[in-house]
Amino acid sequence: MKIVYHPNSKIGFPILDALHPFDTNKFKRARKMLLASHPDLYRSAEILERGEVSREVLRTIHSDGYLDNLQYSSFVARAIEVPLARWLPGFMLDYCICRPMRRSTQATLRAVEAALEDGVAAALGGGFHHAKPHQGEGFCLYADIGLAMSKVPGSILYVDLDVHMGNGVAYTAMDEPRIKLFDMYNKEIYPARSDRRAAARLNHPVPITSGTTGRLYLERLESELPAFIKQAVAGEQPSLIVYTAGTDVLDGDPLGGVHLSPEDILARDMLVYRLAKTYGIPLLYLPGGGYTKESASLIAASLGAMLDAETVAV
Repeated sequence: MKIVYHPNSKIGFPILDALHPFDTNKFKRARKMLLASHPDLYRSAEILERGEVSREVLRTIHSDGYLDNLQYSSFVARAIEVPLARWLPGFMLDYCICRPMRRSTQATLRAVEAALEDGVAAALGGGFHHAKPHQGEGFCLYADIGLAMSKVPGSILYVDLDVHMGNGVAYTAMDEPRIKLFDMYNKEIYPARSDRRAAARLNHPVPITSGTTGRLYLERLESELPAFIKQAVAGEQPSLIVYTAGTDVLDGDPLGGVHLSPEDILARDMLVYRLAKTYGIPLLYLPGGGYTKESASLIAASLGAMLDAETVAV
């Protein structure tokens, strides 16, 4: 198992934490926790990525017009949902927001290569599942998931268990029947309430409601996800599972509305891991969203458990 991390991918600027619930340090803290709990395993698993994705590669998904618009503060401010950011100079937002996201996107692209080589990989910082080809939204500017999938031949299974529907991925895969989308999301919150076109693209939507408990969530997932994968494998062996995890299902997350415990989230992530192993499909883990201070420890716990499982398997 490989874990790709860019040491300069912190997204944010002074006072951002006061304006948006996104924890700008969570991926750095998750790495620190993994180094503490699994020092030898993590050091052997880590790939340090120091580049950023080029405009040429971004044009695989995004239009030139969209990429040009990212130089404008008002455009970026809308995408990251921080209206006051429109008053900041464009070069500052590029340095503090766009460039770190380009670095995280490059890490995702490196991680998909590692997943195909080693069977399991993760990209700390990846999972911008709201970014559309012509529009950034939901704190997502670059379609790292779509770019990663464009590098993989054959059929792909996309599993999104972030509490918010992955509408950007749906748009990116709109004309890609080889990509099968499974998405379990809170239907009562953004973007499911308004983005019907994205919802219509999902091959296997699993809408849930605010207030869903961990027990009900896991029962539903254990019923739906194995069937989705089994059906896909019956047609053509998939080349890859791309998994956007999302810790915003945690009880108390300000943007989630559902009530999973840390133990529930670990069980959820390990279910996806075991299914990938059972069917012999390489797995790419992306952390996605999560808006509590516990998010880093949840990511570290899941990746630590996968590292342990890979060691036992060897």
